[in-house]
Amino acid sequence: MKKNGRFPGGDTGHLIAMLLMMVVWSVDSFWLNWTTFASEVISAPVCLTIAIPIWILAGILFKTSQITTTDSRNPDGLIRTGLFKSIRQPVFWAMMLGCLGLVLTSLSLAALSVWLLIIYFNDWQICWYILPEQYQR
Repeated sequence: MKKNGRFPGGDTGHLIAMLLMMVVWSVDSFWLNWTTFASEVISAPVCLTIAIPIWILAGILFKTSQITTTDSRNPDGLIRTGLFKSIRQPVFWAMMLGCLGLVLTSLSLAALSVWLLIIYFNDWQICWYILPEQYQR
């Protein structure tokens, strides 16, 4: 099931999930407006005040993880320096923070649901395929 310590198809699954997230967010935020009723209560400046720092953090995570991956590797193939000391998948979390910023701009509950499903998918991969002996008891 595992290939090089990774879930087979995990990257493809993340790409599909991200595309689904973007489609659901775009359609619900700009066309259908089915689940964006919270944006009538909370104003856009408040949402942007929260979303912009999240996007900045996502950019920092992404940039820092790119620098780390090109600079240092251990003989066992794991990166244990920089951001990778505390977060195993900083690029994924940068992507998720960017999407959370999008969800906060329109307050789309449909996009929030997809966002939560993507996090669940990532957790499911880790618990059942990458670290099975610890979680499948």
